Amino acid sequence: MKNSNALYNKCKKTEDPELIEEIIGILREELENNKTAVGISANQLGYDESISIIRANKEIILINPEIVSHSEDTFLFHEGCLSFPNTLVKTRRFKRVVVKSDNNDIMEFIFKEFDDLGNLELACVQHEIDHLNGITMFDRKE
Repeated sequence: MKNSNALYNKCKKTEDPELIEEIIGILREELENNKTAVGISANQLGYDESISIIRANKEIILINPEIVSHSEDTFLFHEGCLSFPNTLVKTRRFKRVVVKSDNNDIMEFIFKEFDDLGNLELACVQHEIDHLNGITMFDRKE
């Protein structure tokens, strides 16, 4: 169901397999149409469903994800967002996060020196989970 305020609200847990597949298809198409995008969440397109896709190192689909633990150590990251074109914001992100998602085993993302793509993935996972919780990069602005 489309919701114009979805970007600023916490998304509802998604359990309908057909709806999940439909939203994943829509998100994949949007990423294909925007070659500079690294991630997207359903609520960026007005859907109140807790689903994201990240494509930095590999495709990661997150359904009803949550960060179950994180480091105290952080790093600064310049983020962009499809919802706010041509805008970069310096944010502070955790150097290690453990993510639980309905469709994946527990996943761990760790900051590594000299691994720009890995660190992009780490920041993007946090960025997209924030989206699903109604939080934008401006709320994390350093």
